[in-house]
Amino acid sequence: MREPAPAAARRRWDRQILRLAVPAFGALVAEPVYVLVDTAVVGHLGTPQLGGLALAGQLLLSVYALFIFLAYGTTAAVARLLGAGREADAARWGVQALLMALVVGVAAGGLLYGLADPLLRLLGGEGAVLTQARIYLHISLAGLPALMITLAGVGFLRGGLDMARPLKVAVFTAVGNLVLELVLIYGLGFGIGASAASTVAAQWAGAVLYVYWVLRAARPHVRSLRPDLAVLRRLLSDGGALVTRTAALQGAFVVAAAVAARTGLADLGAHQI
Repeated sequence: MREPAPAAARRRWDRQILRLAVPAFGALVAEPVYVLVDTAVVGHLGTPQLGGLALAGQLLLSVYALFIFLAYGTTAAVARLLGAGREADAARWGVQALLMALVVGVAAGGLLYGLADPLLRLLGGEGAVLTQARIYLHISLAGLPALMITLAGVGFLRGGLDMARPLKVAVFTAVGNLVLELVLIYGLGFGIGASAASTVAAQWAGAVLYVYWVLRAARPHVRSLRPDLAVLRRLLSDGGALVTRTAALQGAFVVAAAVAARTGLADLGAHQI
């Protein structure tokens, strides 16, 4: 008996959605995977190191989540423009998203570097935990521009229905991060700073690939890399509501980390795990 046409169509669309959604999800969890790998490795260094990672990692994940609109906003805009046959405008949007990502990453990194101690103390960091958190955060901030570029690059490729390359980059950088951490920490005896440095190296490796892919796609259409204020304003406008939502959500996680830090070092380490 033949399957009814509407049911067959639904099944076909379901398969298409899964084909797009699974790789897209894998690409967007890159930063949480970095922190997960760091947690697994740093956890063997000691409780103060794990506690420091918990506080610094929470700040980094919050910043990542706040600016995830670089991915979602770029995806929607590029998909809409490509669907309308406006390839040049889609390419221009991708380039502008990269520029905004670079500026946002540098600005946020500089701000967090200057406010590192007050923020970590506000979260309950003190003594050895504060020292370890400061080391991890200061080094990790060197990768923040790369992380923002990755978000924009993922958004651009995903807008063109290219889910495979972002997933490959996520897997490649996660494995590279793990291998480098194991060599530096277990092989050479370095501490929490090596964990952060490994993650930064992996983030920049991924960012370089995204910059190359976006600029290669834009080369036939874009003659200038100068900022386009109209596009940048639209990207910020589209991301405003998402930033507000994410800030409220991340606030709960930040408060949870702060409470754990104030109940004891072991509790903070357990909370991170």
